[in-house]
Amino acid sequence: MVTPKEPNLADVPAWPVLTVELRTDGYVVVEGETIPVAAGDDARQTAVEVVAATATLIGRPVRVEAREPDGTVWPLIVTPDARVVAAGASRNPIQSRRRRGLRRGSQRRPAANSHTGVPVPPPAPGAETRSAPDPDTQATLARILSDLRNGRTAAARSRAQSLVDRLDEGHGRTSPAASAGREVLAFTSFVNGDVLGAATLYAELAMSRPNGEGPVDERIARWADNAQFSWSQATYSAHADRVGRRVLAMRVSGWGPASAEADAVIRRLSQSPVEAQALPEGDDQQN
Repeated sequence: MVTPKEPNLADVPAWPVLTVELRTDGYVVVEGETIPVAAGDDARQTAVEVVAATATLIGRPVRVEAREPDGTVWPLIVTPDARVVAAGASRNPIQSRRRRGLRRGSQRRPAANSHTGVPVPPPAPGAETRSAPDPDTQATLARILSDLRNGRTAAARSRAQSLVDRLDEGHGRTSPAASAGREVLAFTSFVNGDVLGAATLYAELAMSRPNGEGPVDERIARWADNAQFSWSQATYSAHADRVGRRVLAMRVSGWGPASAEADAVIRRLSQSPVEAQALPEGDDQQN
């Protein structure tokens, strides 16, 4: 059996930070929701399971602040398979030098299916530079996450669009914060069923390198993979073919016309029953 790799603390985005309150009355509180602890169950493990469900939803480990009954707060990271990793010292170390918060244990949820059918979720605006988002952005992101957790995908997408509009206005469309906000919009668009809108947004992000040139880093690769996956979920149509040609232009620009990534796009385009159109050149690639 392969031992799961512990998450790198620096790679876990600053958002979201879920709050957990451990109580002594048979309940735990996660993100303001009071959850009963079943008879014979461990309160900490119950809280871990709830947090891990959110980690599974967004497809990566999440940060947690767990508050003990005595007020001690522990910063933690919880993975989708319910592993717990300390993310720093408690904020009340004089209470106890022994960690009594959520602990690593032998009980683990089954690992989430690696093929989740959704793109890799985004970090928060500001997470690329490890800086915390501003309070308004944090509040909006928390509402978006709550909407997604409760199946309100249209509301989540609407909030994401408002977030992008605000970040574009306050930071500029090409700023890192605005790009991160647009990634949130792409993800919520996908979850809400607009796979071609998501593919277009992701492809636009992946083509945002100056003159479409420069190195393809992890972030660009994530956007490109998400663009291609989102497009692959669409049924064939003239609109899907147009988006497909944009995805192909993206792959040709970053990976080369003979790359396996570009070839996969070409093969799918060739299977479209819609009359094929030549790939535009130059600036027309963005139309």
